[in-house]
Amino acid sequence: MTVLAIGLVATITPLTSVMLASVPAEHSGLASAINNAVSRLAALMSIGSMGLITAGTASAAGFAHVLAVSAALFALGALFAALLITNPPARHTPVPCDIAALCRDRPGVQPAVASSPLAVTEPSPPP
Repeated sequence: MTVLAIGLVATITPLTSVMLASVPAEHSGLASAINNAVSRLAALMSIGSMGLITAGTASAAGFAHVLAVSAALFALGALFAALLITNPPARHTPVPCDIAALCRDRPGVQPAVASSPLAVTEPSPPP
């Protein structure tokens, strides 16, 4: 079980990060939902298929057989991933250098001016 836990930590988090980084920001919610749905479906299918493999042999030998099949499928998946997944160069998107320009269209927002004197005002009298 420890090996399984280490394998899950080593694969699921980077896979999710790469998947979310490969889609535009406006589609990240949809991509996350698809990733979650596929993950749940794969877990359910693997549990069901492992039940078919054991076929009524609830013993240590049946469990060992299920683990051997799972390890073989994992190795096959790792081989396919190593051979077929490519790493295209990252897209470079420029970062806007004028942050104040992002706020100019918003009412009530004025950019701060570093050379302006400090204005001290008296508090207004209570109504």
